[in-house]
Amino acid sequence: VEQEALASKAGILLKLAASGVSLEVLTDLCYAELGLKADRAEELKAGLARLVEEARDMAARALEKALELEAEAADVSERLVGTRVRLEVLRLRREQLGAELKDLRAELRLKEARLRELTAKAEALGPRVPAPRPVDEVQDELRRVEGQLLALRDVGEEAERMYKRYSELYSELETRAEAVRARREEAMKEVQRRMEAWRSVVGKMVEDVSSRFRAILSRVQGDGSVSLVNADDIEEAGIEIKVGFRGAKPVPLDSYTQSGGERSVATVAFLLALQQHVRSPFRAIDEYDIHLDPVNRRRLAEALVSAVEGSGAQYIVITPGPLPFASKDVRVITVQSVEGESVVKLLRP
Repeated sequence: VEQEALASKAGILLKLAASGVSLEVLTDLCYAELGLKADRAEELKAGLARLVEEARDMAARALEKALELEAEAADVSERLVGTRVRLEVLRLRREQLGAELKDLRAELRLKEARLRELTAKAEALGPRVPAPRPVDEVQDELRRVEGQLLALRDVGEEAERMYKRYSELYSELETRAEAVRARREEAMKEVQRRMEAWRSVVGKMVEDVSSRFRAILSRVQGDGSVSLVNADDIEEAGIEIKVGFRGAKPVPLDSYTQSGGERSVATVAFLLALQQHVRSPFRAIDEYDIHLDPVNRRRLAEALVSAVEGSGAQYIVITPGPLPFASKDVRVITVQSVEGESVVKLLRP
C-alpha cells in the first residue's frame, strides 16, 4: 500500500515538473514529503514497540495460565487416581458381600427346609399348644427339674412318710411363727403407745419444771432452762440443765463452766422445781449453802421460802451455816453437841 502511495506521489511530481513548476518548489515539496515520512516512521516504530510489549505481556500471561492449568490437571489426575482406587475397593467389597449373601441365602433355604420338616412332624403329633413362656425359659426349667429328679433317684421307702411328718411339723411351726409375729406386732404397738404417753407426760413435767426453775433462778439474778434430750430412746433419754448468772447466756451446767456457788444455786433451784411433783407430805434439803457467799445464801434462802409458801408441804432445811430466815414464818431447830451429848433447842416456834 505504501509503495503504491509513493508511486502515485512520484507521478504527481513529474506532472508538476512537466507543467513548468520551478525546481525550488518541487524541492520543497519533496522535503516536506520526506519529513512526513520520517514522522510516520517514528510513529510506526513506537507502535511496533507497544505491540512487542503487549505481545510479551500476553505471552507471560499465557505461560502463567498454562502453568495453572498444568497444576490443576495434575490435581484432577491425582483425584481421578484416588477415585479409581476407591471404586476398585468398593467393587471388591461388593463381590465379597455378594458371596456372603449367596452363602446366607443358601443357609436360609436349608433352615426353611428344616423348619418345614419339623413343622410337619409337630402337626402330625397334634394341634399347636400356645406357650405363654419363651422356649429358652421352658428348656431351662426342664433341665432344672431333671437335675432335681436325678438327685432324688436314691430316695428310700421312708421318704414319703418322713416328708409328710416334716410337712406337718413345718406347718405347725409356721402357724406358731405367725402367732409370734402377731403378738410381737401387738407388743410393739403397745410399746409405741406407752412411749407416746411417756413422752407426753415427761414432756409436760419437764416444761413445768423448767418454768419453775427459771422463776426460782430469777430471784437470784439468774436464768436457765430444763429440756428433755433423746426423747425417742427411753434408755438414752435424759435432761439437760442450762444456767446463766448476772446477764450471761445460759449454757449447760457442768463442773467446768460454772463456779461451785453457781452450781449449788442451780442444783437447789432444780430440786425445788422438781420437788413440786413429789407426792410426799414433807421434803428435805441438806447443806445446800456450803459453797455460797453471804449474798447468794440470803437470796437462795428467800427463793426457797417463796417456793415453799403455798405448796401445802413441809420442808426440812439442814445447814451448818448462819440462818438467813429472819422475819420469815420458819421454825428453827438447832442441834448442838455439848459434852458428848446432842442438845436440841427450838429457837423460833
